[in-house]
Amino acid sequence: MNVAMLVCTTRRDQARAALRAAMLAILAFVSFAPFAQAAKNAAAKPLLVLAGASGKTGREVLVQAARSGWRVRALTSDLARAKKDLGALYQYGEWRQVDLTDAAAVQAAMQGADHVVTAIGAHGFQGQDVPERVDFLSNSRLIDAAAAARVEHFVFISSSTSGTHKDQTKATALMNVRFWKTRAEEQLRASGLSYTVIGPGGLTLQPARKQGLRILPREQYSSTDVSRADVARVAIDALTNPSADGKSFALINDSNAAIDAWKSQLSSFPTDKPIGSETAAIEQLRWMAGHWTYSNADGARADEAWMAPLGGLMLGMNRYVPAGKHGVYENLRIETRPDGSTMFVGWPQGQPAADFKLTSASASRVSFFNLTHDFPQGISYWRESEELLARVDGIENGVMRSMEYRFQRYGADRPVKAH
Repeated sequence: MNVAMLVCTTRRDQARAALRAAMLAILAFVSFAPFAQAAKNAAAKPLLVLAGASGKTGREVLVQAARSGWRVRALTSDLARAKKDLGALYQYGEWRQVDLTDAAAVQAAMQGADHVVTAIGAHGFQGQDVPERVDFLSNSRLIDAAAAARVEHFVFISSSTSGTHKDQTKATALMNVRFWKTRAEEQLRASGLSYTVIGPGGLTLQPARKQGLRILPREQYSSTDVSRADVARVAIDALTNPSADGKSFALINDSNAAIDAWKSQLSSFPTDKPIGSETAAIEQLRWMAGHWTYSNADGARADEAWMAPLGGLMLGMNRYVPAGKHGVYENLRIETRPDGSTMFVGWPQGQPAADFKLTSASASRVSFFNLTHDFPQGISYWRESEELLARVDGIENGVMRSMEYRFQRYGADRPVKAH
């Protein structure tokens, strides 16, 4: 073969190789393009973080949300159990196993979230599954992380019997589950997030849209049931429905209602009063006035005295004297501010004063809340016959803590109940 033929052959081989490479590149692009587009489309979907996704209500939200075009990051405490229990439904979520009491883990799971639904609830009443940890602490972590991530909307599937419309300290059934759900609701309302609180009636497994739905104030709820699938339907609607923003309500099935009548009911339903905007005439708190005291078995003694209300102000003082030790004190006051709000102010010895906003008040009970305070975050007083009870609760060093004190009128010491 002469040089000219060799050159010609080499050029033909190079041309064929270049053509083959180009065809392979085109084939690879054509073959991968649908997958790349699918990945791009998936990433473009809004991201919904769903806590309690493997529960009976959570899985209804999971499936309906995914079918409605949401990308669902499904959170569960036990991934293996979720995969086993859900079977084919498992495919609808991008699953993560998360300890919801772990603030760092929840913050990581919240990254990139656009919206949140929490459908968690305590199913056991001992160990790690008590309402205090599940219904309050876990939801508290979710609320904090959602606020930090600036999610667009937070839907809390709570209970028809929870809420600040009644004295939840007296609802002691099932380890105070209603109290702890209500405490989490208060935190959500104080967080600044756009939110909806859904209080379902007794939950059933009936399919969605078999009966109509009715939205009503929780103080009007009696004992009617509602389908979990219908709860999921309303929760998903609330994520992007401006008519749901800032509202807390009970949800029940109503065989006499049209299937979609609830939508107009939701539109006209009143929004919640913001935490701190609720007012209580100081005169309503006259039941707190007096000199109250307790002593415990160790010999420690506490006194708390409140002046009668006058001119929008109550002044108080607390003195605690451990057995054989020097006492400490705290200046207290409850006042009506110029904007009409009612505040509890605590000024412990040697510490700065802290404000707590009124969250609820009745003829014999009052509660205050400060989401940003270290401990406590919640303070409540209520009367039981001739005794004054006080409770402080909140999260301290990552651990849920609460203490309750039972005072009697001065001169009738009685041991404190604290835990």
